[in-house]
Amino acid sequence: MRTTLDLEPDVLLQARQIAQMQRTSIGKTVSRLLRERFQLSQQPGEAPDARGFVYRNGFAVLPSRGEVVSAEHVQRLMDEEGV
Repeated sequence: MRTTLDLEPDVLLQARQIAQMQRTSIGKTVSRLLRERFQLSQQPGEAPDARGFVYRNGFAVLPSRGEVVSAEHVQRLMDEEGV
């Protein structure tokens, strides 16, 4: 379907760069990105805010770094930081 969108210059530039890397059109790229975002927002409690943060119980959830954070880990970091 053909339509006209008024995109901010920085968004258009990023979409164009992604489209070039993926060797596809800007329209398909924007459609895919929007589709992914819409799917995220349909998961209860999992919708990112405007800055991309997901909140649970009022707290921002940080992305997984592939490690378990124990109380000892936190205490060591607090000691190192002088908190």
